[in-house]
Amino acid sequence: MGRLFHTIHRVPTTFEPGGDGCLSIFADVYETGALIFPVGARVLEIGCAEADWMTPMLRARPDLQIHGIDWRDSGDRPAPVVRGDVLTHEYPPASFDAVVGISSIEHVGLGHYANDPIDIDGDRHCMARVARWLKPGGRVFIVEYCPAPAWMPAQRLLLPLTKWFLRLARMPLVFLHERGFYEASLAANGFCDITARRIHSPGVSEWAWFPIFI
Repeated sequence: MGRLFHTIHRVPTTFEPGGDGCLSIFADVYETGALIFPVGARVLEIGCAEADWMTPMLRARPDLQIHGIDWRDSGDRPAPVVRGDVLTHEYPPASFDAVVGISSIEHVGLGHYANDPIDIDGDRHCMARVARWLKPGGRVFIVEYCPAPAWMPAQRLLLPLTKWFLRLARMPLVFLHERGFYEASLAANGFCDITARRIHSPGVSEWAWFPIFI
């Protein structure tokens, strides 16, 4: 009687950030098991031209169906990417099981990247669109820098100096908010079970003078 042997090829489940600071934060959270993608999930990444999140994510989870959108050219990515405006491009309702934004929502609507369209409430409008694109029970994962609440008044006073410095250094402006802003914006768009986790990243302080536009 013959025997049938099955060879099982184990797929790596660890997300390797490749030295990128923002992706390292994602990796820290991913390793805790707090972010779970269903098998074969459709996942949208908002803002994929800067760091390559798709490649290590697909190495860890090749079953995922990842899509991306960015105003700029994202170069060679291992998944389909729409080059367009996240505030006007239309996906059908309930298209995705999850949406990921890694240090990207804070830049939406500021007109810095290749003259992307300006919308002073771009971050809020973006999250409202994300709510429509998610399937019922879907999840959104956002990584953003949030300063200490007591530091916000000083940040506002420093705004003219900050904007001057950023233009001189040709650095991007960002919408900078306290953690409660994101919690309230998500809740206003029908999200529930909202978890905000404070992550300490090497070299980044919540008391830092940071590029800010409020």
